[in-house]
Amino acid sequence: MTVAYVVKPHGIKGEVLVQPTLPTARESFVIEPIFLRKGPHMIPTRIESFRPHGDRYLLRLQGINDRTEAERLRGYALEVAREDLPPLPEDTYYVEDMIGCRVIDEDGQQQGEVIDVMRTSGVDVLVVASPDGKWMLPAAKDYMGAIDLPGRVLRVSIPEGLRDLHVN
Repeated sequence: MTVAYVVKPHGIKGEVLVQPTLPTARESFVIEPIFLRKGPHMIPTRIESFRPHGDRYLLRLQGINDRTEAERLRGYALEVAREDLPPLPEDTYYVEDMIGCRVIDEDGQQQGEVIDVMRTSGVDVLVVASPDGKWMLPAAKDYMGAIDLPGRVLRVSIPEGLRDLHVN
């Protein structure tokens, strides 16, 4: 599972700035093995150190000793095996687990099915497929009601006009 994305190099000694994707990203940085992935390419690595940097983290990765080496990692995902992830706090979910869930609005009407997740620098966005096309739903607490992952159902509040914003 992806725990962070490499945003860019930081400084001249090989550190990279990463954007976490999970609420447990900090705890995930100590898991071994951890992998760098870009497309089909998986590279095992080790995080030698990490520290917070605003809402992101600065990481020093094994074998990355200068800015040029760090630059090559831009856009890579940091991944760990799902079974190695720490338990989530109550009422917290991995957004990837919502893929395949039916989306039910406040009136009990099915509005589609989650088919993908778009990562943003802010709130993750669920891509929902419906007979009218694909539309986006922010995975924010303001919109999410009851989440029933075993039953594969998300009960949501859909602001007026949101379904009119279709994606290709």
